[in-house]
Amino acid sequence: MLVLGCVVNHVEVMLTVAAGLSVQSPFTNRSYRELDVVDRRARLTSSMGDPFTLIEIFREWVLQKCSGGKVRRWALENGIDEHRMYEISKLRSQYRQVLEDAGLIEKPDAHELGEDDSRQRRIDQGDRKKLLDMKRDAR
Repeated sequence: MLVLGCVVNHVEVMLTVAAGLSVQSPFTNRSYRELDVVDRRARLTSSMGDPFTLIEIFREWVLQKCSGGKVRRWALENGIDEHRMYEISKLRSQYRQVLEDAGLIEKPDAHELGEDDSRQRRIDQGDRKKLLDMKRDAR
């Protein structure tokens, strides 16, 4: 599955599907018992099957995390086990590393990883400290 994702250039989707199918269902028992949770869960499920449902759930979870929303509350309201989502995320990273080591996908360079941004933040922090020291000395 992962190699096929590399061939058809859909690596991210295949990483999610492979990782999602490698862990237990991300849905909690509560998502099948309580009617309000069943209704909310229905928005995230796909009529095309479990792999597409996994993709949708993972994307929504990532969006919730990126937006700074209350991810734990979102997961609880939708009957999703947040720990399973973290497991999927870890497995995606491990599978990506395997594909990189095999030479099937390229490793991201330092700029893509944000190391340049980290360096710039350290420089900016040092500049702010110098300005505060100069301000303190001027008093």
